[in-house]
Amino acid sequence: TIVKDQETERWLDTPMSELEGRSPRERFSEDGGREQLIQMLDNFLASRENETEKELIEYIKERIS
Repeated sequence: TIVKDQETERWLDTPMSELEGRSPRERFSEDGGREQLIQMLDNFLASRENETEKELIEYIKERIS
């Protein structure tokens, strides 16, 4: 959906402390980046109870796989 695409793009371009200040998009292109992002999303997924958030996380995982 458009909203999921917009949220995914926002997430991909947001610098994160877990990535040493880099964005997921920047980290994706580096060695082991994709795997680190999947692991990070799995950790987010495990800590969420809201179904909408879980759906978005799964959507992001699909987009970067």
